[in-house]
Amino acid sequence: MKKRAVFGFSLFLVVGYLYLDKAFSSNHYYINTTEDFVELADKTNIDVIFMGSSHAYTAYNPIIINDQCNTISFNLGSDSLLMSLTDLLLTEAFKYTNPKLIVIEAYIGSLFVKYTEEVKGHQLRALDFVSNLSPMKFTKTRKLFSNDEFIGVYSPLVRNHASWSGVSFTNLSKRRVLDDNNVFFNSGYLGALTVITEEVKTNYLNFRDKNITKDSSVVRIKGKTKNEIASVINVAKNAGIDVLVVTSPDLRAKYSNYFFFDELRSVCDSLEVNYLNLNDHYADFNLTTDDFKDSNHLNLYGGTKVSKFLGGYINKNYDLPKRNLDEAWQQSKLAYDGFMNQYYNTGDGTYSLDDDFIFLNEIESSQLSIVKSGNEFVITLNLDVSKKSKKGNKGFAFEFQIHPRDNEQNLLSEKSKSRKWKFERGATPLMDNQSIITCKITSNIEHIKEVRIFLYKQGEKGIKGESLLINNVIFN
Repeated sequence: MKKRAVFGFSLFLVVGYLYLDKAFSSNHYYINTTEDFVELADKTNIDVIFMGSSHAYTAYNPIIINDQCNTISFNLGSDSLLMSLTDLLLTEAFKYTNPKLIVIEAYIGSLFVKYTEEVKGHQLRALDFVSNLSPMKFTKTRKLFSNDEFIGVYSPLVRNHASWSGVSFTNLSKRRVLDDNNVFFNSGYLGALTVITEEVKTNYLNFRDKNITKDSSVVRIKGKTKNEIASVINVAKNAGIDVLVVTSPDLRAKYSNYFFFDELRSVCDSLEVNYLNLNDHYADFNLTTDDFKDSNHLNLYGGTKVSKFLGGYINKNYDLPKRNLDEAWQQSKLAYDGFMNQYYNTGDGTYSLDDDFIFLNEIESSQLSIVKSGNEFVITLNLDVSKKSKKGNKGFAFEFQIHPRDNEQNLLSEKSKSRKWKFERGATPLMDNQSIITCKITSNIEHIKEVRIFLYKQGEKGIKGESLLINNVIFN
């Protein structure tokens, strides 16, 4: 009876401790990432896994890679993830799925960093994904954390006990709900809708044409660092998995010693894996400063460009199983189509507006439609001819302007660029009693920021009357 009571009490303590450990777990978006990874791996095999820091999870969008390569992929990138811990995280991921390709993001920050409190705190987000029963976790964390910090690595209760006043003991979900400036997909990718500030942008206006400098006397990748890179690569290769090492676009890259990338390539060559430095390919995917959210992280629009380019590279260099008939891929395709339609309006369709609008005197529209077919936009304006101007419409014309997002200015036609227009333009004369105005504009822009329509008089400067402005055009 006594043994039973002791057992019951012990069980109560264990269950209670596990419950409190869960309650005190950190609330962070990487909880979303790991939970979604486990859920997807439970449904299907994940053939491509991206590993790395925030330079990985802000750059490589799996739903785009899936569409490009007919594969199933996932981004396990985590804030400031050290290369020295990446093999541990990768080993844990192998418990859930059997990938065919591992893409490892590497840059100076993940290889050479001071172990500050902030850096150590970032590692805990990834370490929480790794089982506490892992001998490798014990060995790795003993080297990184002090004796006082070590218990907190294994116990969120110990780690976060001081924040008990903000803990919910009824809702144990730690998934993060992001603000309107960020988009999170259930594939580990985090895309920012913000664009780098004008103040920071001025420091990198000519980043694409910046001449690089290489100082081979400064060798950074030496014994310990080289072994850390080799350890990650060998974890994959020993499991029969292909490896690709990449470096994400970084506005600062060409302003530093570019010899580092030669060193990294040399290490990859010695280990017989491909290395792709995306800072060598700005022109290939038309990268601009507007594709960054800050000096070293891409935003959603830059991530889309880079993901499409990387997808093409993977298709060319790796033979992956074609998964496009799988249900998981079909779900990813739906997510991709929705993503592109919402943020790029690439899908063909029609936008309609039925509100009345008075341009000038009795010149009034009753309906507007914009039809997109490939790179052709057809704008149709229905006019109310019953309200005929006494002065007539002689000499009047409608001007139609399609303004792209700021980061898509490079997609404007050569005519618009040569005239320094930040929009595509079309014009149609207005005749007496004309009830339908149509204008066709050809453009490669993908996302319409604004449509502007107004009247002007041929031979005269300025707008006549009021302008019709339409924001956030979504095609159905």
